[in-house]
Amino acid sequence: MMKRRYFNLNIKHPCWDKELSAADYWLGERRVAPVFFGFDSVEEVMSGVIKTSLETKQKNEMLEFLNLTKMAIVQEFDPIIITIGSGHAWIYRPIGVPKSGAKLEFQRNGKMASDVPKYYALEFIADKIPIARIPYILASMKTNQAFSRGTFREIRSVAADELASYRGNIAAIQSIIGWEPGFSVDPLECISSIEFETLIAKLFESNGFFVPAHRGGGLKDVDLFAYLEREFENRLLNVGQKSVLSIQAKMAVRNRGMRIKLGEWLQSSSENYLITLETRPSLELMKFSDEGRYLTRDWIKSAVGSVPAVNGWLSRSLQWADPGNGYSATWPL
Repeated sequence: MMKRRYFNLNIKHPCWDKELSAADYWLGERRVAPVFFGFDSVEEVMSGVIKTSLETKQKNEMLEFLNLTKMAIVQEFDPIIITIGSGHAWIYRPIGVPKSGAKLEFQRNGKMASDVPKYYALEFIADKIPIARIPYILASMKTNQAFSRGTFREIRSVAADELASYRGNIAAIQSIIGWEPGFSVDPLECISSIEFETLIAKLFESNGFFVPAHRGGGLKDVDLFAYLEREFENRLLNVGQKSVLSIQAKMAVRNRGMRIKLGEWLQSSSENYLITLETRPSLELMKFSDEGRYLTRDWIKSAVGSVPAVNGWLSRSLQWADPGNGYSATWPL
């Protein structure tokens, strides 16, 4: 089996005005996958002639997309693309060389403008799946800024001890199109950031805390508030009955600047807690780990294992990753 590499393509246009969403139109009606990025044709772009004014990121994304099938041949991998639309998802592989379509004309800032769609013909692997039928980590990809802000991006997999934040996305795609031999991942990496916040909220609720909301939304520096109301039920933390905890739930804290900012936040109050899916504490925050206010993956696994109802919820959430379907993971947690 040829090694796979996975990519996310957002099919969107800032001036799209058709009744169907851009993804439904291009994948559902036209059966092709495009990018736009200005009025240059594929031939002009590939020859190095790009007349459209583009940001560096846009130019790099366009070139990576247009070189995808060529790169796949040279590097010998199977390119798998997922697109999450407004109500459906598609999984497919690009075929042949990219082509130019007819100009797409529209009004921008009161003036007529045009973009040339640059697209691949496709082989559909999973066609127009209702969003409700796919793993939540895929359904919620558009809430992840890493994928929502751009157009084309590889869904990378890194070493497990570095918290492979996108291995769960890859696992979810494989659960739909077939598992790669030998693939394995920690089940906790298969939950989205929204599910992670929900998991932490459920853990606190099951241990004598009142949690008014499972997401912080626009709150600054806080994802969850937890009020300890029944001290005799609390097995999570060594805190008093009248404690009002402010919690930040982070999948990972890789950026040093963010770690410094979180350290300042933790230092500002003994009732501030940081909970992450990291496998080990960051050195800059080790002090707070020693104090029991910076909690990582082992703590989460232990906490989930101690509450059957929460463990059951997590198992139900990840039933798509059941090892009986060929998935390799330590299960349950």
